Amino acid sequence: LLGARRFETWELWPAIAVGVILLGLMPYVKTLRFRALLVVSWVAAAAWTTSGAASDGLSALAAPMRRASEYRAALPDLDHAPAHFLRTYTSALPRYPTQVKGHPPLPVLVLWAWEKVGFHGPGWSAALVIAVGTSSVVAVAITVKALTDADQARRLLPFLVLAPATAWLATSMDAFFVGVAAWGVTLATLAASRP
Repeated sequence: LLGARRFETWELWPAIAVGVILLGLMPYVKTLRFRALLVVSWVAAAAWTTSGAASDGLSALAAPMRRASEYRAALPDLDHAPAHFLRTYTSALPRYPTQVKGHPPLPVLVLWAWEKVGFHGPGWSAALVIAVGTSSVVAVAITVKALTDADQARRLLPFLVLAPATAWLATSMDAFFVGVAAWGVTLATLAASRP
């Protein structure tokens, strides 16, 4: 691991302000219906995550998506032909970026589809990752409610929203995996808990 000592001052004020606002709103959100609380929690988690990750400026949100070692760097290889990409995936693997070499092809295909829908560029890719990653807050709360009750899920939500994983959820495609995995567990739990 490599690191450098850095004393942040004004860069963290947006995250501190968001954190204080969220803590101040906690007594008021207790009265919300559970579904409304889930939406508010998702938005709050996204705000907390984004404000923390933007301590290096708003451009820092999309910076991980611009790296040559990340998934987006493989998008030109798809060239409007995802079937060809899949067919030649293992034979072309040595020339792909590090992240693509270490994972199945689906993350690249997801980013390619996201671009085809009209969300071009690393900023939109970062928005997708943040949205899906922070949606794990909702997925975990729904799972806890299904396994226990709504009161337990309500008590858990502040910890999920303000979790220290915030920087990671806004800086890595792994956050997308967390969101997908969390929703997979949620759907399996809901399916198993119903007659």
